Amino acid sequence: MDYSIPKNNICPVESFLLNTKAKSTTNNHRIILKCFCMFIFENDEIYKAKWSILSKKHILKFTEFKIEKLQFNTVNNYLSILQIFAKECFSCGVIDAFHYNLIRDIRKYKGMAPDTGRALNLKEINKVKTYFLKTKSARELRNFAIFSLALGAGLRRAEICTINIEHIKNRQLQVTGKGNKSRIIYLSDFTFNAIREWRRQIPQNKGPLFLHVNRSDSIKKDRLGIKGVHYVINQIQILCRLRSFTTHDLRRTFATTLLYANNDVFVVQDLLGHSDPMTTKRYDKRGDNRKIKAIKSLPF
Repeated sequence: MDYSIPKNNICPVESFLLNTKAKSTTNNHRIILKCFCMFIFENDEIYKAKWSILSKKHILKFTEFKIEKLQFNTVNNYLSILQIFAKECFSCGVIDAFHYNLIRDIRKYKGMAPDTGRALNLKEINKVKTYFLKTKSARELRNFAIFSLALGAGLRRAEICTINIEHIKNRQLQVTGKGNKSRIIYLSDFTFNAIREWRRQIPQNKGPLFLHVNRSDSIKKDRLGIKGVHYVINQIQILCRLRSFTTHDLRRTFATTLLYANNDVFVVQDLLGHSDPMTTKRYDKRGDNRKIKAIKSLPF
């Protein structure tokens, strides 16, 4: 396999990654490039790959390989990122207009994504609330605050990790989501009180909201990361003996509960930080009951 520095010693990877402002987005793009590079060049050294041979055939082979394992919308996301990268390759003179246009015109996969995830029911939520009423340790107060933000504010794991104390003012939380888009979340009593109890454990008035807590229940100064949030939610599921759920399932529960209460779908879209209402629709876990109710409401 031909594997060497691109022609003219120009590597488009650095400029491509610099164009993504959000750190989480940059990391995601880097991972996808490495995955693609490993598939095509059998090596993940993205800064040394011979991108001058990038072609439509390479990308089609990669997406065909991925579609066997991943949902079509995930593969379409991979395709979009690779098409943007191809544009950067063209801008840098690494590939010519002919090959870029062929890559640009690759069509996305069409179809319906299988239903994924779930929404927790009220009995499960109350079981978690009851469990955390029994303890006042710093670790448990932090964990319940994380649970309350995912459930009561619909936050993503990455959004929970990046919250600073100063982002919360007068029961309003400023969140920076995907694409560095900022939105304001109004905190319910449930969420606000959980955060307040955790805040009483940490002396600082600025900096990371969620910190590491060691086994002796001592609070550290370093910020809790995405893997840490995942671990917290997994522990809650185990401790409360609930059917498996993820942080994103709590986000789905947030959306579904709001829709059950007949809130405007565009309001729910804004609260979730979605650009497209069709994305919000995928978070609706109300099932067929809403369709049956709609039919029964017909006046004839």
